[in-house]
Amino acid sequence: MEAAALGFRALAVSLETAQEHHLSYSREVDFSTAAHFTLQFARLLLERKPFPDVDLLKVDVPSDAKPDTDWVLTRLARQRYYDPVAPERKSWSVPGTVGYREAPDLKDEPSDSDVFALREKHLVSITPISLDMTSRVDFDSLKRHFWT
Repeated sequence: MEAAALGFRALAVSLETAQEHHLSYSREVDFSTAAHFTLQFARLLLERKPFPDVDLLKVDVPSDAKPDTDWVLTRLARQRYYDPVAPERKSWSVPGTVGYREAPDLKDEPSDSDVFALREKHLVSITPISLDMTSRVDFDSLKRHFWT
């Protein structure tokens, strides 16, 4: 988002990995498929004119993806990928690290969301993001709802 805010064409790519590989370096993680999709979408960003209201492409690559895995345009999920887990400690004076676990239930997640595409469909998710995160709500309706 910083690159986009500075006027550069921007791409954010994430590879789904097992939790034991989070927050550390591992030679066990194969980034070649994520690199393939990074190259594919970086080329598109550089070779084509910018598209109105798309400042950044967010690319999420499933852990089992291959270079021929299909991709789909998605929307940002309102649900988290992960839920926080409180540290186990006997009192607040004992330091503890908040953990996390994969969010277990996608039953209410729309089928066009990035989370659903990644975790349920095992497709590469491409989410166009605008830096203008202002809701597209009608301002007059919102004023009437809250202030009249």
